[in-house]
Amino acid sequence: MTARAVYERALSLINERDGKGEFHGDIKDFEKNAPEVINSLVTLLLPDESIILNKPIRELEGKIEKVTDLDSEIPLHISLLSGVMPYLLASTLISEEDSQRADYFYSLYKNARVSVVKGYATLNRSKIRDVYGGKVNGTDF
Repeated sequence: MTARAVYERALSLINERDGKGEFHGDIKDFEKNAPEVINSLVTLLLPDESIILNKPIRELEGKIEKVTDLDSEIPLHISLLSGVMPYLLASTLISEEDSQRADYFYSLYKNARVSVVKGYATLNRSKIRDVYGGKVNGTDF
């Protein structure tokens, strides 16, 4: 997913479109700063990426490419990009002008993050050997 796609979702969340569906003219500062802001958010979401991919975070740290413009692909799992990052970016974009709405979007981000990560953490659990009963997850071996 491109940075532009996530950025436009965030703008839609904070209601930066006019009646015709066009973005308001005052978003130029947002747009100018969006790639670097997104890079910061990628860093915040890297532990979640580690859980989703079931890989140690140190394996991912050096392999994440920076977003250089809004047409760059963001190097995170689609679940984080579509279901989590737009809320965090929306919160970040409006934090200076409306802290109450920023807090609201941040709470949506936290809830979405927990839901996504919890789902993948459950999938990635490895089998645990029962050393006392001779079973692996309830199955004889």
